[in-house]
Amino acid sequence: RSIVTETLLALRNTRNGYHELAGILKQSNFPDFRRKAAYWLGKFETDAARTVLAEVAAADRDATVQRAAQEALAAMKPQ
Repeated sequence: RSIVTETLLALRNTRNGYHELAGILKQSNFPDFRRKAAYWLGKFETDAARTVLAEVAAADRDATVQRAAQEALAAMKPQ
């Protein structure tokens, strides 16, 4: 688990990591994938991640994904 955690956190330093997670969050048909993407985008703590999470928190078709995005936003450090 620690290796997976380190790897997922390292995605914030890659060129495509944010885009891949944002794409999963916006396009996946599986709520579990979207919840996990929201969680990890929250760990990125970037303005771009904050924007996507705010959109999903307001308008995702699944209430559990909305809640995950809200929690990820709440856990982020203030701007």
